Amino acid sequence: MSIKCILVLFLISCFGSVNAQLISIFDARSLPDGSTVTVNGIVTSGIEFGTTRYMQDGTGGIAIFSSSLAAAGRGDNVTVTGVTVQYQNLLEITPVSSWNLNSSGNPLPPPVLATPNQLNENYESIFIQINDVTFTNPVGTFQGNTNYNFSANGQTGVVYIRSTNPLVGQSIPTSNITLYGICSQFGSQYQVLPRDM
Repeated sequence: MSIKCILVLFLISCFGSVNAQLISIFDARSLPDGSTVTVNGIVTSGIEFGTTRYMQDGTGGIAIFSSSLAAAGRGDNVTVTGVTVQYQNLLEITPVSSWNLNSSGNPLPPPVLATPNQLNENYESIFIQINDVTFTNPVGTFQGNTNYNFSANGQTGVVYIRSTNPLVGQSIPTSNITLYGICSQFGSQYQVLPRDM
């Protein structure tokens, strides 16, 4: 084998190990868009968000957009490698070049207590809880791909229901509730994505 071939194999090995180096989600979120990252965490959502999965570790959360993770669900511990991109200001990993299911049935991260005014980049892709939520127009049932305004403690926010969400067709609550969901973003608006009733 020539010196040139050995050098090429060495460089491929080095760059491959750099790209596969496991980092925290916080560090992945801090890198420039277009970075190849490998992160590990607990999946906090399932098919209710279509081909998007959200995952968290102890440092933050991130969205994964890939049909290859269709089998991944809540409580799965996964390791994902892919490229960071912004979609409507939501940081996602897509495309996904590889992923591995490490274990299933893990406890979910506890929800972070928040208010509507606190929904910002610090909470993006994090499982949150908002207390004393009242829907602005609690008439009829939830429809798919629709925003719903709510208020809590004198502040206002938005819930978004995807067409794949099991809440579609369920009655909109007419009394105060505790809202659990993923903090997401679309354009300039932060949204709460509830997962089920």
